[in-house]
Amino acid sequence: MHPDLDRMNDKELDHFLSKSTLPDWQKDELRIGKDKAMRYAKISFWPEANRVNKIYYEFNNYLIGNGIFMPPELKTKFMALRDLLNDAMFERTFEEEHPNHRPGRFEKGQALRDKGPPLMKEIEEEVQNRLRYSPIDAEGQ
Repeated sequence: MHPDLDRMNDKELDHFLSKSTLPDWQKDELRIGKDKAMRYAKISFWPEANRVNKIYYEFNNYLIGNGIFMPPELKTKFMALRDLLNDAMFERTFEEEHPNHRPGRFEKGQALRDKGPPLMKEIEEEVQNRLRYSPIDAEGQ
């Protein structure tokens, strides 16, 4: 989702661009011409994809390094969430590089939207239950 830059007046556009991390030359390009929203989506895709990839790899590395301390059922759920994220990210970047307007081209993204929130809720509940019923609490200490 991106703001509709074409509907912004000059002051609104300047304010929006002042908050952007885009280089000045790209901001200047967006100020002129039509289809600002479409051009902004194209310009901002790769920096945003790189930011998301960095966060994903931090999550994946944390899971790899700390998964040994998780019960197998919980680790399996985290890995399922990781796989949903990875599939959706790969699908989206591949589509950006090789556009193919076909039905179902974002099915992995849809799977993440459908399965991700319930899976996250299951993980959250399981972690909270483990924290709530720690061995120290069970012994009454």
